Order: sequence, then C-alpha cells, then structure tokens
Amino acid sequence: MALRIKLFTLKYDISLGAFDDSGIRRFLANKQLISVKEYYFEFDGYPHIAILLEYSSEASEGPANRETSKNQKRSNWDMSDELDKSDKLLYESLKEWRKERATADGIAVYMIASNKMLFQVVQLKPKTLQNLRELDGFGEAKVKNFGGDIIAMIKAINEEST
Repeated sequence: MALRIKLFTLKYDISLGAFDDSGIRRFLANKQLISVKEYYFEFDGYPHIAILLEYSSEASEGPANRETSKNQKRSNWDMSDELDKSDKLLYESLKEWRKERATADGIAVYMIASNKMLFQVVQLKPKTLQNLRELDGFGEAKVKNFGGDIIAMIKAINEEST
C-alpha cells in the first residue's frame, strides 16, 4: 500500500457559508483516507483553509477495510472516551461553545478549532493566552479571536468541579 499526500487550498465561499469541499470528496471517492491536517489562514482578507490529506491510492475493499477505516477516523477525531468525567464535561462544553460561536460568526466550526485541538486544550488546560499559543493550531489570530472564551471556560468548569 503506497501512501501519498495531497494538498488542497479552499477559499471560504460566502454564498455557501462554508468551504466548498466537493472537490476533495470527489478526489477521495476511490481512495482510502489515512489522515487529515487542516491549516486556517487569511489571504487578501478572505478566510482560506489548507487541507493536507494522507491517503492510499487503494480504495477500501469490503467490510473489513471499511471497519478499519472507521476505527482509524474514530481514533483520530473522537477522543472523548479517554477522558474522565470532569474533562469530558469540559470537552463537550468547548464543542458546544464552538458550535454556537461558529453559528454566530457565520463560519465553520473547524475554523475555530478542530476536535483534536479541543482535546489538547482539555488535556493541558492552559491558564493563560500565552499557554494557549503554545498548543498546536492556536496561532495569533485564533488566540486573539477565541482565546479569552476558551480560558474563561476552562476556569469556570475547573471551579465547578472543585
């Protein structure tokens, strides 16, 4: 199985209210996805996202490979099973906040933070904006736009659980 990498850069489509990922879906139709990395940036005042795909050119064949693919995706994105009760509360609260904020701002949830980034926040519980900047994916713009809310939520949930 030969692993390959493909980079897509998508511009935010105002008419859709999202990034049009139809080209990526078509590209992956006959390939097995191994991993995804997303990088948000702005260019000429417009939001963009660079998506790096690691894939195999072999399409999944039969139920066994589909199940493996499901398990790989689950291990990459649904990590809440690894959390204790208070951390799970923080993780779910951050996801709900992200959804509400994205709706209010008219952007996709992953432009705020991926599930993996939120999981990292829950694990490390940064106490300052500088601590948040040290986490993967939290650049200056994300910290400026969303960092205060994230830090406040961490503090609030920690106070509730103690």
